[in-house]
Amino acid sequence: MVKGKGNQMVSIPASQAASGEDKVAWLRVLPENASVTLHFGKRKLTMSMNELQTFKAKRGRRGTSLPRGAQSIDHIDIETH
Repeated sequence: MVKGKGNQMVSIPASQAASGEDKVAWLRVLPENASVTLHFGKRKLTMSMNELQTFKAKRGRRGTSLPRGAQSIDHIDIETH
C-alpha cells in the first residue's frame, strides 16, 4: 500500500494539524463490556459503553465533544466487567 493510503481514523484539516491547533491526543480500543474513567485535574468521570455512545461517530468523522471541564484529559483507565 502506498504511504498515506490507509484507513483515516479522524478527519483533521491539514492546516490545523500543521499548526497544532487540532490533533488526536488519545486513541484507545475498547472491549464491548468496558467502562472508561477519564481523569482531568483533580476530577474524574466514569462512563459505561452505553454512555460513551453519545460521543461516538463513524470512522473519519468527529464525535460529540466531552462535557466542559472534561475536555483536557490527563489519564484514561479502562475497566472490563
